[in-house]
Amino acid sequence: MPYSRVRSSCADEGSPHTTRGHSRPHGSAGLSPRALRIRRVRRGPILVVEVAGDIDADTAPTLSAALTAAIRVTPRICCDLRGVDFFGADGANVLATAHLQAAHARGAFSVRGVHGVAAQVLDLTGLNGILRMDD
Repeated sequence: MPYSRVRSSCADEGSPHTTRGHSRPHGSAGLSPRALRIRRVRRGPILVVEVAGDIDADTAPTLSAALTAAIRVTPRICCDLRGVDFFGADGANVLATAHLQAAHARGAFSVRGVHGVAAQVLDLTGLNGILRMDD
């Protein structure tokens, strides 16, 4: 199912959600932020949450809500960041929280497709040593 732009919650499996982010690092004036797109796809016992766009202060709550809803469906979650263009500290906080939520539910949380600035942020925060990285 392709990404689509709708204003619905991610409470139901397969439902996409988008939001428009507006926070960008200083010095990036003139760059238009990309909408955050989230899609959930079942891959056997694992629910993959595919993310595309920017993860910043404006869009992190949307990702957090999507991951929390996914963990309620099944505690085995993989967050796919291959389509992420910008990843700020708020994104790292969301992934750390999802990791703890899945552990509390006696599940597993992993991340795949980490690249670019997301890899740098996870390295700087030490989360690359805590989160399970799949690829």
